[in-house]
Parts: sequence; structure tokens; C-alpha cells
Amino acid sequence: MNQNQEEIVESLRQAMVHLENALDTSIQSVKEEENNKSMTLDIWEEFMKTFMKKVKTKGKENDLNLLGMMSVPKFLRF
Repeated sequence: MNQNQEEIVESLRQAMVHLENALDTSIQSVKEEENNKSMTLDIWEEFMKTFMKKVKTKGKENDLNLLGMMSVPKFLRF
């Protein structure tokens, strides 16, 4: 693995820590108060939409379709 790939892995590890924290907080919020469900889902939907838009925009700017390079069945298998 080269230095760029190591940097990608480290950045994604750090992102995963933050996402897990947001996920845990989201679950706690909804469990504590059912009325928080709608707003919590809105927050997650906005995040996912923004992230996917950034991936698409950066890909177009750099003539690289990262999403197209991924195997959808492999991506959805968890």
C-alpha cells in the first residue's frame, strides 16, 4: 500500500469513528423520544444526499466515476 492509500484508509477510519458516534447518538435520541425520529431521519438523509452529491461532483471534476467503479451487489452486501 502506498502513502496515498494509507492516508485514504486513515481518513476513512477517522470518518467511521465520527459516523458511529452520530449513529449511536441518533439511536439514543429516537429511543428517548419518538418525536425525534422524523428530524433524525431528515438529518441522515441530508447527510447522505450531500455526501453522494460531493462524490458525483468531485468525480465529474476529475473525470472519474468512483460510484461506477464500485460493485453495487458487493457494496450492498453486508
